[in-house]
Amino acid sequence: MTIRKIDVFDFNDFSTDEKRFHILSRKDDYFSVSCHVNSDGTPRRKRKYVIFGKLVNPEKSKTLFYPNSNFFEYFPEAKDQSKEIPYRNKKTDDKKSTPLSLLICAHTSDKIGRTEDLQKARPNHWKKDLGIALFRLLTDGKLEKSNTFFKHANIPGLKLSASSISQYYKNIDSNQIQHFKELVAKRYGRSQYVSLDSTSLNTEAKNIVYSARGINKDMKDVPQVNNLVMVDHGTGMPFYWMNFWGNMTDVTVLKNLLNQFPDIKQCHFAISMDRGFYSEDNIKYMSSQGIKFTTALPKNNNIFKQALRASKLNGNSSNPCRELPGNAIEDIEFEAYDKDKVKLRFIVLLNHAARGQQIDTLFKRKALFENMLDKYVLDDQSLNKGKKVRLKWFHIKRKGESELTYEFDQKKFDADFELCGFSVFITNDFETPAHEIVKQYRNKDKCEKFHTNVKTYLNYRNLRLHSTDSLEGTSMCVFNGASIRSYMQNARSTYAKENPDVKMNKSLPTLMYEMEHIKVTRLSDDTFYVPELPKDIRIFVEEVLGFDKEFLKNTVPELYKRY
Repeated sequence: MTIRKIDVFDFNDFSTDEKRFHILSRKDDYFSVSCHVNSDGTPRRKRKYVIFGKLVNPEKSKTLFYPNSNFFEYFPEAKDQSKEIPYRNKKTDDKKSTPLSLLICAHTSDKIGRTEDLQKARPNHWKKDLGIALFRLLTDGKLEKSNTFFKHANIPGLKLSASSISQYYKNIDSNQIQHFKELVAKRYGRSQYVSLDSTSLNTEAKNIVYSARGINKDMKDVPQVNNLVMVDHGTGMPFYWMNFWGNMTDVTVLKNLLNQFPDIKQCHFAISMDRGFYSEDNIKYMSSQGIKFTTALPKNNNIFKQALRASKLNGNSSNPCRELPGNAIEDIEFEAYDKDKVKLRFIVLLNHAARGQQIDTLFKRKALFENMLDKYVLDDQSLNKGKKVRLKWFHIKRKGESELTYEFDQKKFDADFELCGFSVFITNDFETPAHEIVKQYRNKDKCEKFHTNVKTYLNYRNLRLHSTDSLEGTSMCVFNGASIRSYMQNARSTYAKENPDVKMNKSLPTLMYEMEHIKVTRLSDDTFYVPELPKDIRIFVEEVLGFDKEFLKNTVPELYKRY
């Protein structure tokens, strides 16, 4: 059974005579209303609607209604604006509907090959794996919410509860997980550049083998694990993850990485490492293993200052880099560690615009510290350890027995002044042009946001594992969910760059939240009824992700197929 729906019908679409109706009758299935008009034909009141049928939201300026046959007898021109839609029976439709956000995520999983890899690696459990991954992606991951989530998801053959999910993690096969990792790495780990992103995760579990006590960002001493993710720069997709003991040293992480993922040496990846990996031991180890890497040095590092002195830039450059406007590059090579004879390449970058901003910030900070000292210098207790660390340009002295004073260290200030605007990159890649190395390292900032690609960063940092749960199984589900959102975010960023005229004001989390409240109904012929989508969501689904309405209507994702 089908009826016709008119999205928006305006009084101005009708002639003046037809507008001069008064309220004739009001029943459940019949409603007509009119508006008095002025001599020029304009309505005296706000626009209303002439409706023969069911009225929906009559108070809104734009509304939906379902006209009956009498309506088209009076207004035949309305047939061109109406659309046939399936008749909805609320009692049965709730059993067939699913949130649009879940359907889109299932299609995205098929598109990026995640569903196929799970089917190959875990043929008997892939549907549960993917279902739990989407549950963690679209909710805060609390197991007590799983009953409601899977009830409204209406995924064929998949009804999971909190107890079944927890039990499921206990018996997960480590060999199948390793096979799955290899499939994903083969699919996406083909770029010349990859990023390493490491973070500590709170487990709330006491007896997990990988867990160790550590301090989180809220300064709470809790059981933690260390999670390392590798992200491909070419696709922006994560392709490998590992778990280590909580609070491991960075050099130990790299050694374990090479042991678990030996192909990284064979593929000659250049790893854009975060600054936590710039230690001398790490640099020596990576160079000795023949693994190409790139990392940036902090300004308080001695090698940073050594490279800056060797470059002899002094604010000017004889070797400008056209690919990086506003920057000057000096490319030098020298042995940073004389005893070990480790030959490295240093790229010194001067950003003139950033230099001016940093110098301005430097002087503002100096004035701020002086004002603070003038206020608190008479009270020694007010200058706690944290404040004294920041006051590195000032020496606080006691004059006489009680009076405090301070002196300004001009040499330390001048040293920081000279470093403004400079960046130093260290690499053992001697072939790639300098501008390409800098470009790829900057891309790292986009790729390393993997750990925030869930509903909230905090909810991912708290895995809420029980002592008997499998850390690898949980990490796999979180990895898959975050990978799907990574693809969506990358596609959205690319579309925004290529279409600057299209306004995309809503963030990805906002779009996903709104799609959770849009229901898609599965019909008896295995097609889907998709309602009219708001403009922002329609652009995201159809143009960004490439799922037009016909595709959503006629294509059943693997997760929703009846096996």
